[in-house]
Amino acid sequence: GNWGNCNCPSLVVASTLDQADGGRDAARVLHIMNFSDTLKDEVEGLPGFAISFDLGFGALGCPNGFYHMIMNAALPLYAKLVRPFLEEGVQPPRRTVYVNAMGGVIEKLGEVIPEFDFVYVPWVPQCCALECFPKDSDALETLPVPWFALHSDSISGADPLFYTLDTDYQQLVWDFRDHILGWAPGADGLLRHIYISRRDGDIADVEVGENTSGCDKRCLNMTIEEQLIHAMDD
Repeated sequence: GNWGNCNCPSLVVASTLDQADGGRDAARVLHIMNFSDTLKDEVEGLPGFAISFDLGFGALGCPNGFYHMIMNAALPLYAKLVRPFLEEGVQPPRRTVYVNAMGGVIEKLGEVIPEFDFVYVPWVPQCCALECFPKDSDALETLPVPWFALHSDSISGADPLFYTLDTDYQQLVWDFRDHILGWAPGADGLLRHIYISRRDGDIADVEVGENTSGCDKRCLNMTIEEQLIHAMDD
């Protein structure tokens, strides 16, 4: 398959990839909607590994903006690396997780998922904003640690198929929220809800239910946003 603009492996097409002799096995792709497939065994047995994030709609998306960092990086990490341990009443062992140094807010991952030591490096495969790195396919044969990809199944895309999410995914999001609130400052108080505003610069007024795409679809006008916040505080 193609990895960006070069003849490199594709995370979307292949779950296993043939590498040259002496090369490392390529990405095992874990889909967020496959709740039984986790990295629990790998976290227990490996001191460190690389993680790529596939939003599910090609190279258009990038998990280095705040919204996508939460929904397409932190949430899959929680689902595949943290939650399996919490379900057994234990904390995951502390490991080193290598992530592509893609810029933006990606380096906030450690604040959202404090269970692991994140290291941001250029050699972890990652598609972002119509480009994929590394562009040299030979670099994928010499990755210094095992490499896995977390696939978001287009959950935050515009596909109407995902407008109504199944109850297992909804429960995952609630568990993720409760996990964050459990250690967040003020967790002992009355904090019960989190509202994340995606208001970047000048955004046209958008009413609930309008058929718009991208950021506009998720940004309410100021009046409706204030009404929502007041309702959450009541």
